[in-house]
Amino acid sequence: MAIVLGEERHPLIQVFNQCTSAPATQSTPPMHVMVCERWSGEHGFENFLEDCGLRKPGQTIGRMMDSGDYCKQNARFMSQAEQQGEKRKKRQFIQNTLNQVLRSGPYSQRRKK
Repeated sequence: MAIVLGEERHPLIQVFNQCTSAPATQSTPPMHVMVCERWSGEHGFENFLEDCGLRKPGQTIGRMMDSGDYCKQNARFMSQAEQQGEKRKKRQFIQNTLNQVLRSGPYSQRRKK
């Protein structure tokens, strides 16, 4: 069911619907990304517009480090380059965390005296 404001369909309805009801497909497994309570319910779309503002040409909704739920603190409109940067930050964070665990954890190559 599409959300309609007044007589016309708002241009950001499709973006909002993608956030609130992104089904899993064969090529994309379910990610269990949630939408905050503020963006759900009767006035969810209006709150989404208030929090994110209008989209500039070439932007789509993105999340910080391409992870976490859709909410005011974590989602905003971003360019493709900004979204790629967020994915890069996430990969770097995961790599750094794994390196730290492997260097200091039970799998470390350090010799015990």
